[in-house]
Amino acid sequence: MTLKEYLVAKSMTLAEFGALSGNSHASVSRWANGVMPPSFKAALKIEEITGGKVSRHDLRPDVYGPKRKK
Repeated sequence: MTLKEYLVAKSMTLAEFGALSGNSHASVSRWANGVMPPSFKAALKIEEITGGKVSRHDLRPDVYGPKRKK
């Protein structure tokens, strides 16, 4: 699931997610729209907030590698 899909599914605004993650709504917008990847720490926080629905591997495969198949 992408961050954008998660926000839509939860009917969550960029500002609400930003408040949960400790980031601005502008940063969340850039991440959700693929303009800029989150930092490696932000990717971990996003994964934590979403209960793993948005994976750090999907957000930053360059840092965490591809998601492993089960």
